[in-house]
Amino acid sequence: MSEIQPSVKAETTQEQSYLTNRWSRTVSQPVLITLMTTALFAAILNVIHSFSPNPIWLWLIPLIFIVALEGVYTTIWLAHPQRRILDRTAYHLSELFVLLLITRLYTWLVSGKWPQLALAADYLKYPWRLILDIPFIIGALLVVMAWFRARAVSETFTRLDIDEAEAHYYAQEVHQREIGNKPVMTFRGDLAAAFFQHWVWGGMVVAICVALASIDIPSVTNISFPFGFSRLQLPASLLLSVIIYFVAGMALVSQARLATLNARWLHDGMRKSPRVERSWLRFGVILVIVLAVLAAFLPLGSTFAIGRILEALILGAAAVASFISFLVILITSLFLSLFFRPGTQPAPVTPAPLPTLIPTATAIPAATAPPAADDTTTILLSSMFWAIALAGAVMALSFYLRGRGVRPSRQTFRLLWASLRGWLRELWQGVAEQADEVRLAVRQRLQREKKKGEVKEGKRPFRFIRINSLSPRQQIRYFYLSTIKRASDRGVEREESETPLEFMADLQENWPEASEELDALTDAFLQARYGRHSLSREDVQRVKKRWQAVKGSLKKRPYK
Repeated sequence: MSEIQPSVKAETTQEQSYLTNRWSRTVSQPVLITLMTTALFAAILNVIHSFSPNPIWLWLIPLIFIVALEGVYTTIWLAHPQRRILDRTAYHLSELFVLLLITRLYTWLVSGKWPQLALAADYLKYPWRLILDIPFIIGALLVVMAWFRARAVSETFTRLDIDEAEAHYYAQEVHQREIGNKPVMTFRGDLAAAFFQHWVWGGMVVAICVALASIDIPSVTNISFPFGFSRLQLPASLLLSVIIYFVAGMALVSQARLATLNARWLHDGMRKSPRVERSWLRFGVILVIVLAVLAAFLPLGSTFAIGRILEALILGAAAVASFISFLVILITSLFLSLFFRPGTQPAPVTPAPLPTLIPTATAIPAATAPPAADDTTTILLSSMFWAIALAGAVMALSFYLRGRGVRPSRQTFRLLWASLRGWLRELWQGVAEQADEVRLAVRQRLQREKKKGEVKEGKRPFRFIRINSLSPRQQIRYFYLSTIKRASDRGVEREESETPLEFMADLQENWPEASEELDALTDAFLQARYGRHSLSREDVQRVKKRWQAVKGSLKKRPYK
């Protein structure tokens, strides 16, 4: 068999009563552990924000929440018997690498300082510039610490839970138990006590963070008395972190105590009533809610009566210590004076005057530029860095995905490549269609604008043109253009690409009786349009007669 089979299933209701219910193990405990871990590091981030007011510190809180939640559920996932053959060290290293990569991208996102494309060559040559960033360094440190703490607490509760094989073994009669099936003894009392100590130490860290965050930093540099600095009001995020940390911690302490009692009852052979766990959970929730409500109304961080009493006690202790030290110094000085009696003191010796030295100018050494780094060494170091980073990234991602059940193969890569090519092809076709639509829309709009411009120009009707005021060349052109206008009104239009000679053939087909006049009118137009010799009034009169004949023929219907 390639995988280890799960433990023996608990078959009786009595055995099931000792096990931690699925809702607590998969929902309530992970959420409480995540909230407690996030609250602890949120308090630390609030202190950092008070010293360096940069919004990026508070934006790291959601990232820490996600990392802690991932660490908790990964620990639960690895605790399954089927994952016992997995190399957990390599898996955790790959998981840590992925979390650091996400942290780097997240800090770039919230700060808005993405790597510039113009500095790509510098990043290839000096890759450490991508990670030498204060928000990333501090954020990565806090993320790693939160991940380790969430994993440690989750592993503690995983060991506190009673396994199905353990419940099955101790639920049997003593004479029915086999020594070879006896589970390994787990000292749950020590585990619960260790968790309680860790929670208390974390609470002390939170209390220190509250004290530091309430101090006005500028007033510290201007004080003359140790308690003369001013106090600030605590931010709402820090107050919420304090309440969440202690409330979630107390709920987890209650869960740990219940798991310890379950194991003791199981080992002692005591029969457990299902009402015990329900009552425990109910009263635990009520107690936590009451404490949360009380904590919400406490004036945390302000100068109330208890704070004044503590300050008075500290000042009194300092005054007593000062008085005692003064007495000790006085008695010591009186005792030493008994051994040193006053006498004649010798006259002090006057030292001889030193000779006056003439100052001489000191030569200032020329400034030398620092030695430039060897390009070959820099390129080798950067190449080694990128090679190790890329190899580590590929190995970490592949191991992480394989641990999660994703096993890439050649067929998988081929399918991904085919999907990528299909997506790019569809994208290119869509872009081409959009370009064609834009081109067509622009062309239609230009045509409409052109027609509107021609309408706005409003060419005068031909009957309002004074022909005699035109030059001979313009009169002949007018005769031809008016002919085209009349022909188009009769249904014979001239195409844009059609030459005058080609259009003359169309006119002759529709009005064959005016073929000679059309031929003469077209030749006259070509000479007036493209010819260089001058035209006289007599030429205009001859063309006018031809034009009048054509105009009379155009009044008839076209032949075709």
